[in-house]
Amino acid sequence: MDRVEIAKQFKISYGLLDIMCGDFIGEGCSRIVFDSVLKPGWVVKIEPDSDTHHNILEYYMWTSVMYQPEIAK
Repeated sequence: MDRVEIAKQFKISYGLLDIMCGDFIGEGCSRIVFDSVLKPGWVVKIEPDSDTHHNILEYYMWTSVMYQPEIAK
């Protein structure tokens, strides 16, 4: 995926992509995902529609199930 096009499409700084994002991992219905340059083993998720807040909703969901081994796989 071309970083210039990502910056235009997601309305973020191209420089920010270079500083924070490593290799492109993939995309889903609401976000694109990169390896993190700043924190190896982590990912950077970019969400184009700032009104949906999928990352926040995902975090709340994870914190509600993270200590339930039958769910948190």
